[in-house]
Amino acid sequence: MPTVLMLCYYFPPLAGGGVQRSAKFAKYLPQSGWAPLVISVEPNRRNTIEQGLDPNSLSDCGDPLEVRRCQSFELSGLYWLLSEFKLRRVLLALEKFLPLLEVNYKIGWYGSALAASRRELESRDIDLIYSTSTPYSSHLVAHSLKSEFGLPWVADFRDPWTQIATYRPTTPVHKKIDLWIEHKILSEADALAPSGETNS
Repeated sequence: MPTVLMLCYYFPPLAGGGVQRSAKFAKYLPQSGWAPLVISVEPNRRNTIEQGLDPNSLSDCGDPLEVRRCQSFELSGLYWLLSEFKLRRVLLALEKFLPLLEVNYKIGWYGSALAASRRELESRDIDLIYSTSTPYSSHLVAHSLKSEFGLPWVADFRDPWTQIATYRPTTPVHKKIDLWIEHKILSEADALAPSGETNS
């Protein structure tokens, strides 16, 4: 059975709406002849506050399921502390001024996810790379892997990036960077699974 490397930041036991699509893909892909290998994040103080935890959700993703979990640097301790004092908006406001962080503050997952994916690709046969956003750092990891290993890549946009109605870049520089990276993803992925929501 061919294997698909799935780059999914949001995956059980994290809760929330963005988890369900990837969880069901992993569950039902074997019925279509594909074995999923999931690269996901290690739950931390930040993403568990943001998403919540559902310990039972992993059991509904199929068995057996291979999941590799990676650390993500996202100031989770500071986020937790500020949350205790109802001040986490301060950190969110500061992050808006750093390119990539405004719409992709999970960029701290990029390095560890890339390293974990490389280990798998170098040690076993992988036939396809699949990345899903948000966060868009999943696509950045997939883009690097495609460039290095030459495997076909499917980029899944659960939500649009710059075309979503709520997109409000902090500065024109932020917008140029986002548009440039978005264009690279859209033009270099072998297949796209886009969301239907746009500004129009």
